[in-house]
Amino acid sequence: MRAVIVAAVSTGAQAAQEKYSIPQQLEVCHDLCQQRIWEVVGKVVIEGHSRNYNWLDELCADCPQFAELMGIIRSGNIDLVVVRDLDRLWRTDALRAQVCAVCRENHVQIFAVNQPIEPAPPDQMGGADSRLIVEAVSGVISQMENESRRRRMLFGIQNRIAKGLHGGWSNPAYGYRNGGGSQSPLKIHETEAGWVRWMFERRAEGWGFSAIAKELNRLGVPSSRSGAWGYTPVRHMLRNSLYRGTVHWGKFTNVDGLHEPIIDEELWHRAQEMNAAKGISHNRKPYALTGLLRCGYCGWSMVYTRAHNWRFVRCNQYAHSGGQRCRSNGHSAAPLERYVLDRVVSALDNPEAFLESRGHQENTQAIKGQLVAIEDQITAAQLARERWNRLYERGDISGDELLGHRYRLQSQLVALKEQQEHIAYQLRDLESARNSVSQLQCVLSELRQFPASDLHAVYVRLIREITLWKDRPLLIAWR
Repeated sequence: MRAVIVAAVSTGAQAAQEKYSIPQQLEVCHDLCQQRIWEVVGKVVIEGHSRNYNWLDELCADCPQFAELMGIIRSGNIDLVVVRDLDRLWRTDALRAQVCAVCRENHVQIFAVNQPIEPAPPDQMGGADSRLIVEAVSGVISQMENESRRRRMLFGIQNRIAKGLHGGWSNPAYGYRNGGGSQSPLKIHETEAGWVRWMFERRAEGWGFSAIAKELNRLGVPSSRSGAWGYTPVRHMLRNSLYRGTVHWGKFTNVDGLHEPIIDEELWHRAQEMNAAKGISHNRKPYALTGLLRCGYCGWSMVYTRAHNWRFVRCNQYAHSGGQRCRSNGHSAAPLERYVLDRVVSALDNPEAFLESRGHQENTQAIKGQLVAIEDQITAAQLARERWNRLYERGDISGDELLGHRYRLQSQLVALKEQQEHIAYQLRDLESARNSVSQLQCVLSELRQFPASDLHAVYVRLIREITLWKDRPLLIAWR
């Protein structure tokens, strides 16, 4: 009988030269063919491609080696496909059925060394025999094993996240390196971390993703991958909460990561406010009010525009839609900037009156009360998790029940800690407002001579956003 040997692994790492899986599969199959006096007419090696597919044509399109195998089977030049295990050919019941159908149509049998069924002579092929039953059962078992592996992987990742460890240990983010082992937190790479802080600072000042990437390339900063910096990797990094101390993987999140954060909370939130702004200006050197202005009619940002030496701001949605959505909501930039500067000077000139007008003290007390209530709920959820663990240890509940309760409580804890973090940020924001006002008093006398970029740096410490309308006064939302 004429045989083709198939060896396969699912990942590139398994196919590396130092690994033994593929050579071992080829050796076992070749020895068996020699013992059975089967003529080996070919070998197909699938290096690093999963067989976890539902459609044969999709697998053949994605994996040339599997397409080659199907061509050999259809050629009529072989009688047997020899593999070490049937899961080298398929991992789902649907794929098993299609591969077996192609083999039956071309009078080719499948022989697995570890699930052996004696092949029939070529002239006796056909009919439903035990071989087809074994193939079917093997397909179902492979699919169940796949699901079991996936569940174990997700459970392992969930445990890592719950411990405060990064889920993707083998691929740390730019600015970090792996710790001493898989159970160690990430450690900071100081050179890269310095550039991460630089990127967040530029974003908080109003720089766009492309402008940041362009400047990094101009400065010759090595990127996280081979090649130049670009819009997408910069955008991804500036939205990655790993840099503020959070670990996450898919739906699993823990705000109390064990690794040291690169970005402090204030800088993180300032950058995210810029990320959340629609149509933010990408000027490298911002105008005084860049990123702070918002259209009162649609909520989009207001952008600077220049025409005939006249600077004005208008709704970015109106500009992007060619005047089809919202309205221009245009305002001359110079008087707007003078008005905001006067308000800021007034606030710095009498900081106590400014803070009192914002209800600073009352707001601080209310937020502290909310923070205490959230902390009580977190403690209650943690105690509940410990109770379920004790019940499992005593044998009162099953492992599946424990996992269900742990997942529910973990989700609850993640939500509560996000609320806690948001409320704590509000509290820090109020305290930061008092500190900012005190610190900026030293520049009060020089403030009116500041260039636009320096004024912008002052404004973003004091002002959250400025909302503009044509038919009512503007509204300044202070920090």
